[in-house]
Amino acid sequence: MATGSNDGKKSEYAERLKRQRKTSAVKFYVLAVVLGSVIGLAYIKRVEIIAAYNSVMNPPPPPTPIPKVEPVEPKIADKVPPVEPTRKNQDVVPTPPKPPTTVTREETISPKDEAKARAFLDEGKASLEAFDFATASKKFDEAATIRIGEALKKEVMAWQKKSVAFQNATKHIAISDYALTDKAVVIETTSGDELRGIKLKDDGETLYFQQVNDTNPAAVGIQKFPIPMSEIKKVKPISITQRKADFSEMILGLESGTSISDSTDYYDLVYLSKRLGLGKECMMYLNRAYDGGPGHAANPDLGDSFRMVVVRHFIGRATLLMTGNRRAQANDELRKLTTMLPGFGPAADEIAAFRLQVMDKVLTGFQPSVGIEIKKNEPKKTVAVAKVDKPKMTKPEREDNVEISTGLVMSTGAAGKILERGNSKFDEGMKVIRTYTLGVGGNKTDNNRILLQAKGQLLEAIDIYEDALKLEPANRAIKDRQQTASQMVYFCNKNLIL
Repeated sequence: MATGSNDGKKSEYAERLKRQRKTSAVKFYVLAVVLGSVIGLAYIKRVEIIAAYNSVMNPPPPPTPIPKVEPVEPKIADKVPPVEPTRKNQDVVPTPPKPPTTVTREETISPKDEAKARAFLDEGKASLEAFDFATASKKFDEAATIRIGEALKKEVMAWQKKSVAFQNATKHIAISDYALTDKAVVIETTSGDELRGIKLKDDGETLYFQQVNDTNPAAVGIQKFPIPMSEIKKVKPISITQRKADFSEMILGLESGTSISDSTDYYDLVYLSKRLGLGKECMMYLNRAYDGGPGHAANPDLGDSFRMVVVRHFIGRATLLMTGNRRAQANDELRKLTTMLPGFGPAADEIAAFRLQVMDKVLTGFQPSVGIEIKKNEPKKTVAVAKVDKPKMTKPEREDNVEISTGLVMSTGAAGKILERGNSKFDEGMKVIRTYTLGVGGNKTDNNRILLQAKGQLLEAIDIYEDALKLEPANRAIKDRQQTASQMVYFCNKNLIL
């Protein structure tokens, strides 16, 4: 009985110990879970835990007081107008005020001022027709100072520019004595001839007379001589009204035969109009040249264009004179050009170029191979009555004419045959040049055609003479002719109207 009893206690103790062990294991497991959760949560919230710990262990310092700033009075330039505070509960943002609208009022033009300016303008035009450019310029300037409409203002400005251009285009042209004098007469002689010109003086026995070219009263040639009263049958005055009527008829006749392709084609008509004192006609041609028209463009640089016609004329004459080795006369032409166009830069440039390219290249001992003749444009001493009833201008002649005669360059040597061809080309070129009117504005197309054709012939002649010199290098006559041909090529180049 005792053995069984002990065995029972031992078995109960083992069961109890086993249950305790299970309970301990469960508690340990629960505790591990709880501790793990706490540790995980602490890791996640580590930043907050550290901050809390620091707040307990190290409280923050007291706030730093903000220093008091004294208000600064802004400068005048920095002051900004105060902005009105936005009202509470206002949903719409206020639109900034619009700048005040500038009302443009058209300037009131007084009809009286317009009439006054128009009067000044008309007076200026009348002064131009009297070739009084200083007064004309003053009138146009006075018109420009008046408050006037745009259309009239543009017209005034246009005439201000024209006045300057017209003066530059014509100031080198002198009005002839015959157009200005109040002593113009026609003298009928006892032999039945008539002389037209100016009565200078009369001492009772002799009448001193200045004759006018009957075919061209604008010519610059002057011839004065005495006439015994015993040879005079009748002296008839010619009024200025009658002379102007005759001049106008001549000018219109020339105009009808003038072809216009460039503004300079009006030069002859302008020249003759002023020489004869025809202000209205002269201004009419100047306006046409300046404004342009059918077949030619407007030319606001008319003053320079017309002065270049004069430059071509004198440089051309000087070149022709140098072909005859007339150095003194050529220098005289350059002096005349300088006197006629003082201060005109292109004239000075052309003179310098001519001295360098023509005068300075003339070989020592140069013997001209052409003949030069200067024909004076002077009136004949007597003219048949039937021919002077009314002067008829045939062709303008402003200066002495230069005529060139050519000879042959001969050789019996190896260059003989070649020289025949060279002479032929040279003569053909000079023949073409003789159809060119020296220095006249002329027709641009015709002038250029003539000069280019002549230049081509002369250049061929120069090349042929060069071949001849290879065969006869000591032949001085060939060298002189070649130099003459080169001078004429220079003449053609300088007279081309570009």
